[in-house]
Amino acid sequence: MLRMVAGDPPKQVLILGLSFGNLYKFKKEPHDTYIRTALPELPAEVILYSGDGNRAFGTDKQTGRNVFMIGLSIDDLDQFRQKPMKRLVTLKGENYGTGFDVLIFSGETEAAMTHYVEELIGPDTKVTTDERLRQ
Repeated sequence: MLRMVAGDPPKQVLILGLSFGNLYKFKKEPHDTYIRTALPELPAEVILYSGDGNRAFGTDKQTGRNVFMIGLSIDDLDQFRQKPMKRLVTLKGENYGTGFDVLIFSGETEAAMTHYVEELIGPDTKVTTDERLRQ
């Protein structure tokens, strides 16, 4: 998974890139698999899960932190797989009260997605990489 934050409040965008491995697991285990993104520069955590296309913004009762839940339908997952780097899900923060926008796309690998978005990456862009790739 590729995670990037672009811009400064109130014009921040969280960019999430799902690899084919992520898509496979989401499709294989709907409602049981999720990816939680908690970045200090964002006013809320984001939780991606599969099985339905619901969206919800609220407060985690255990942590007190704001959370934006984003469900991806099986149709979303199929389209991400069929149209890597072309199928986009764009969620405007103003529609959900999150304080930031979210852009979700897919690519075969994290390397392919990084190459695709490399011209968007500047000196102030925060990029995080899956821990397995750092080893």
